[in-house]
Amino acid sequence: QVDETNVALYITEPPCGILPPGSTRELVVTRVAKEDAPELEDMQCKDKYFVWSCVVTQDVNVSDLIRYMPEKERKELPIVFMETSSNELIQFDPPELSFPLLPNQRVLSSTKIVNITDQYISFRVCTKKSNSARYNANPSEGILPPLSTQVILVTRIAEEKELEGTQCNGKFLVWNGIVTEDAKASDVIDNMSETKCTGFLILLKQ
Repeated sequence: QVDETNVALYITEPPCGILPPGSTRELVVTRVAKEDAPELEDMQCKDKYFVWSCVVTQDVNVSDLIRYMPEKERKELPIVFMETSSNELIQFDPPELSFPLLPNQRVLSSTKIVNITDQYISFRVCTKKSNSARYNANPSEGILPPLSTQVILVTRIAEEKELEGTQCNGKFLVWNGIVTEDAKASDVIDNMSETKCTGFLILLKQ
């Protein structure tokens, strides 16, 4: 449960469930700041994030829980920010993808994703459907430890006759965000938008 007055959206996976006796369940929470949210003056977060709980019988279904969430049986989970030195989390080396201009062929390029922070950074490759070619990245997602580097191999597969010249309008984007040390790449929620991605140039060489 989250407050409607929060300055950010909190997407939780799973949003609800049933815990067997003595069991543990991990919640993956993505925080998405609203466009009109005021800037934070300090590390104090006033958003409210609640976890509702109660004892149920063994035959209760998860879908039954949504209709029954009294406020007196909920606990607040504090939200704490981790300080980072910059809004920029990753860099690319080299800063562009360079491919030979070979129409109707698969061509390969590579770049390094560099974590320039002292935080754990999750990344996922995201390309535009409007691209004139398909781009397959390996790996396409992962977790970068602090100040680490990951080589990304990118295969470009042209879907139509290439335009003359080296100007490429395709977009290769990498979504990235700070995660906790114990996060897994498979836990990263597919909540990507172009505004939250870091992109870099695609160059076609004759």
